[in-house]
Amino acid sequence: MVTIWCACGAVSFPTGNPAREVALEDRIAAVAAGVDGGVVTLAVEAHWHPGGPSLDVDCSVLFADLDLAALCAGLDPAGAALVEAAWVTPRSVDEADLVPARHGRPAVARTA
Repeated sequence: MVTIWCACGAVSFPTGNPAREVALEDRIAAVAAGVDGGVVTLAVEAHWHPGGPSLDVDCSVLFADLDLAALCAGLDPAGAALVEAAWVTPRSVDEADLVPARHGRPAVARTA
């Protein structure tokens, strides 16, 4: 399951998956930082915005909620096993814990 949501109130359930743009080590770090309600939340790039890539002033925060299956999508079995092993007891991640996007990849949550 993938849900994209924005501070402007737009929400979508895309057929694509922003986790496919995230490196294995960043997926593991996001999972280790916290799973809340069975999902991991990642900051995503503007092209994932439900209304298209042209953002409004209200679009200061754009996130994707991903379940374990979505987070493992596109990984080989060994990589998926590492992400699954990192799936930890739920705790929430504050916006202040996010690492900014780099090299065109979405931001991820810092590990504790």
